[in-house]
Amino acid sequence: MIKKDVTLTIKGLHLSEDEENTLESRHEGSYFFKDGIHYVLAKEQNDGAVTDLRLTFDERSLKVRRSGEINTELTFEADMIHETMYRT
Repeated sequence: MIKKDVTLTIKGLHLSEDEENTLESRHEGSYFFKDGIHYVLAKEQNDGAVTDLRLTFDERSLKVRRSGEINTELTFEADMIHETMYRT
């Protein structure tokens, strides 16, 4: 298994009833490939709180998991709709 240092850039769109904001964050992390799955591990720091970030993906799906100050799991697959709950 080869591990590589990476810079992860995440861009998102935050929508509310009266506002729309584009958010972007950058994190230093590591990448590795194991058993047919790609992994990116990083830590987010926001106002002193640390959240672990894990992306796992293959040719069928992408999962984004956060744990710590923010806990959530998002799954993305072509032609599929997934609902998720999160706690901040």
